[in-house]
Formats: sequence, C-alpha cells, structure tokens
Amino acid sequence: MQRCNKGFAQRTALRNHQRIHSGEKPYKCTYCDRCFAQSGGLTVHLRTHSGEKPYECEQCLKAFAQKCDLQTHQRIHTGEKPFKCEQCKKGFTQKSQLKMHQRTHMAKKSNECKQCGMCFVNKYALKSHQLIHKDEDFYTCSQCDRIFARKCNLRAHQQIHTDKKPYICKQCDKRFARKSYLTVHERVHAAKNLMGASSATKSSPSEQNPEGCPGIAPIERN
Repeated sequence: MQRCNKGFAQRTALRNHQRIHSGEKPYKCTYCDRCFAQSGGLTVHLRTHSGEKPYECEQCLKAFAQKCDLQTHQRIHTGEKPFKCEQCKKGFTQKSQLKMHQRTHMAKKSNECKQCGMCFVNKYALKSHQLIHKDEDFYTCSQCDRIFARKCNLRAHQQIHTDKKPYICKQCDKRFARKSYLTVHERVHAAKNLMGASSATKSSPSEQNPEGCPGIAPIERN
C-alpha cells in the first residue's frame, strides 16, 4: 500500500483515508451495486434513489441532497461571489462558473464580439452578450445584473430575490418562487409514492403461488 505520511488525530479517520490508497470500497448500494469508500458517500448516493433532499433553502424552499449544494445555491440570495478571475477580477458563485469564464480569455476569434472585442466560449454566450449592443430592448436584473431577452424571463428570475412564492404543492402546501422549483419538489413526493407502492406489492412466495411451486403460476381450473 502506498504511504503519504499524512497525519490523523483519530484511528478511524486514518482507516477511512487508507482506502484512498487501497481502493477498498466496503459500502455497497443495494439498489445499483455502486460501492463507496465511506459510509457518508453511500448515504448521499442513496438519496438519488429515494428522492430525499434534507437541505432546504429558507428563502425559496428549494431543497438539495447535499449540504454543499445548498451552500452554493444560497449565494444566489446573498450575492456572494468567492471565486475570482485573476485576469479580469470578475467574481462567480461557483468554481465551475469561473472555469467556464476563464475559457473566454482563451476563446477562438470565431466567438469574438465585433463591437467590443470580447471573446466567448460558444456562439450562444456570444449571442446573449450581443443583446447589450442592440437597439432592441433587453432586460437587466437590478439585483445581480443578469440579462434577459424577454421581460417575462426577467420577471420569473426576479422571484429568486423576493419573498413571493405563488406556486404551492398540493400534497404538503410548501410554497415556491418558481414553477420549476415546484416541479422538482413534486418529484420527491412521486418517488416516495412509487417506493411505497413497490413495497406494498411485494408478497411472500406462498401468496404469489398458492400451489407451492416456486416460479410456476397456478393453473386455473374450470
């Protein structure tokens, strides 16, 4: 086994770490046979099967399976942008957004705006940017400076920054700022109902086959 000389305060933490070197994954999912080195990884993974999302945003009630995803989402409301581009100092809420942005500094000239010289990763990002230069009206969010081609899209987006939650779940009365959030939430109920129905239909072999022959359906007699 490889050694890296990393130190740990507890023996259990050392054991968990050593699985990185050994490749051991003792925690197995009973639904899809995926294996994990730590029990916490399995716990989070099981939520993909159950639909459970225990971490809920207090402002818009959007729910997440992992705490780190909730923390990233909350930056939409707080305006926090901890990931900064070293070249232009622009800030981003997620590291993935920063990486995507950094490609604009290396983008091909085919995605360059002819009016201001800015470059973009793809033609879709370029088209979105070009709204700034058009005489046509475009709509900017006063809270986060996002730009929209249609006013209805801006209105839907602005609900993130307000306390308005017009979309209500019929099963648990939770309220949501956007219809898409409600749709995602309703899948949690659908998944739970599906799992409940699946467990209810399971029966013992004797119930499924009164004749007592495993795997053989009983013959109907007239």
